[in-house]
Amino acid sequence: QALKTVQDGASAPKLTGSSRYETIATSTNHGLNDPAGISAVVFGLSLFYSILKKTKRDSDDASFIAMLDPFIPMLTTCVNVSRDNDVILLSLRCLGILLRTNLPSVPSCAKTLGTKTLDLLTSAGSLSNLHHELTLGCFRTLALLLGMGKALVEEVEGQAANDKAEGELISISSKPLPLNSGQMEVLISMLKVAIIDSDSHNATLALVKAIASRRFISPEFYDLMETLLQLSVRSQKQTVRQQCSVIFMQYLVDYPMAKQRLEGHMKQIILNVKYEYEDGRLSALGLVNAVIDKLPTSLLEDHAQLFFLPLVLQLVNDDSKDCREAAAKSLSRLLNRVSIDVVQSFYDYTIRWSESSGPLQRTSLQVFGVFADARVDFLKRGILADELIERMNKHLARSSRNSEIDDWEGAYFSLVCLEKLAVPFNAMLAKQSDVWMEIVKSLRHPHPWVKQVSSRMVAAHLTTLDPATFPDNSESTFLLERHGALFEIAKNLCSLLNMYESEQNEDLSERAIKSLTWTMQAMHEYPHLCFANESSEDEPGEESGEEGLSEEKKKNPVGWLMTRLSNIAKPKGDKRREAVYKCFAAFATYGGPSIVSPYLDLMLEPLHRSIVETSNKVVYNTSKSRNPVEPVEEKADLAKDVMQVLEESCGTEAFLEAYASVKTKAREKREQRKQSMATEAVQDPKAAASRKIKKHQNERNRRKRKVAERRAQRGGKMKRRHLD
Repeated sequence: QALKTVQDGASAPKLTGSSRYETIATSTNHGLNDPAGISAVVFGLSLFYSILKKTKRDSDDASFIAMLDPFIPMLTTCVNVSRDNDVILLSLRCLGILLRTNLPSVPSCAKTLGTKTLDLLTSAGSLSNLHHELTLGCFRTLALLLGMGKALVEEVEGQAANDKAEGELISISSKPLPLNSGQMEVLISMLKVAIIDSDSHNATLALVKAIASRRFISPEFYDLMETLLQLSVRSQKQTVRQQCSVIFMQYLVDYPMAKQRLEGHMKQIILNVKYEYEDGRLSALGLVNAVIDKLPTSLLEDHAQLFFLPLVLQLVNDDSKDCREAAAKSLSRLLNRVSIDVVQSFYDYTIRWSESSGPLQRTSLQVFGVFADARVDFLKRGILADELIERMNKHLARSSRNSEIDDWEGAYFSLVCLEKLAVPFNAMLAKQSDVWMEIVKSLRHPHPWVKQVSSRMVAAHLTTLDPATFPDNSESTFLLERHGALFEIAKNLCSLLNMYESEQNEDLSERAIKSLTWTMQAMHEYPHLCFANESSEDEPGEESGEEGLSEEKKKNPVGWLMTRLSNIAKPKGDKRREAVYKCFAAFATYGGPSIVSPYLDLMLEPLHRSIVETSNKVVYNTSKSRNPVEPVEEKADLAKDVMQVLEESCGTEAFLEAYASVKTKAREKREQRKQSMATEAVQDPKAAASRKIKKHQNERNRRKRKVAERRAQRGGKMKRRHLD
């Protein structure tokens, strides 16, 4: 009574803390709130917590459980009675470890501990200080209490029945909750505020997941799920977006809801795929995949139309490659799960789009590729596959007639669809000679993506055939039905190697080398397959820059191929020369001396030229510069290695004879060039003088370029100027 008597307002004791509005009660646990006892309790709890973290828990060891079980009531008392934040926080941390094990005393303490933890949340300022450790500890403890195991549930079934008799709301799964319905609604309201205002969501989302697993039903929880659906797209953290998607998917599958609410959720899920930022769209598409996978088939078919059209629009219009791939994956899953009738309706839509023009036609080509990838069983019905191949052939032919660099999408998506059809319908597609000739023509398309797909298809088809025996094995291939196709392949593959240096692609070059190696062997074994008719429009002389080679081509197509590759490697260009040299090495390795030996001089001529040019550069750099460029010597290493391969394949004697002939021809050309220059100086001195001026100007430009490159290597930015 003395503490409550106020004699003077200034000297009256000031009551602070969580109980300042309550009547002061006398506590029997004096040690938990005495300043002297608090330090001892904090030390003991810290020691106990460190031991629990380092000790391996065995839930099947009865003696171990018997030792841990008495700590549950003691720690609950510390949480309920103590007013020191350190004691409460350490107690909650210890309980966070112990509650993961089904201890016998947990059911009797669950109600008390849950109620006190909720009181601590309201009194600790959880709504204004969301980063407070005590707030996070309370969230974790409540999540563990709500996620109690099955054995613990059975022990408290009697208490759950009493709570139900009192009118409290019990979860759908009939598991008892440590909080009554009013407390759960307060907790959910606090979670909603914490999720919206906080940047740290691990503890809050874990608690929401625990509530969802207990199937607690309340209007506040349904509102919370809508907030999570928005957060699954708008959060800047990937882990938060993933957790929100998982929780919402669990809610969508487990919770009862009216048709109107379900429709609203479905519309919002599909609208999220149009979110402003790429990461959010990817998360939305991931949730769409989960919905398609887990919804019952009947329910999914009712909403299939709602998913199909927006996903198609996203597949066509999204700027992100990852989002387009995710949209295609979602469409494939949707087509895999719905019935044949629904797939047929979608296919009819796509056919109508393909019969139009412009963007709708391009959309149909992309969707046809999804059908070919996802529902092969559907395309095997009737003549659908034949019709689709014929449709792709028409689009590809139309695109090849208008082979502009800006009009590449029709050809590209048609080829992608045909590439997917080539796996399940290989025998059917192999007989379509018109289709394959369009694919071969696409090797010369100006767009690199079209070249990539067409080269992949040609290489995949050639690898299924043996170049030495494919006409005798009765194998289905357009090479036998369309004479001249073999030469067209060789000519277009050579064009891939003859691109500008800036357009050279390593994967494309390697694929072209493998296909040319196969083509060279087939041309050697069956040269008659290279000729369409006597008056062929594509003469190799026009392509190779040599005159009068049409007769040679008719007699020896391998000679034309070697001449073409030799001419490609003669102009300067490191990447182009490297590709041709690798092609020569592949010819020597797989073709053998019988094929390579007659054309040694054609292969050695560009190799010798490359070595001579490199040696001249090294000599010039050594004499004119203090720092010779060492990488110049490395460019000749590949040429020397290829020459060694040719020598091993054809024999030393034949190699030396051909190499000597190449050197002699090079020397004669050099002498002839010098003689013509001397003659020109006498007969046309004006042209000779202009050529010398141009040569000197090129030399000055080369020196300036070298100086600029060295200054850039040293880190210089400003050009030095000489002052007069």
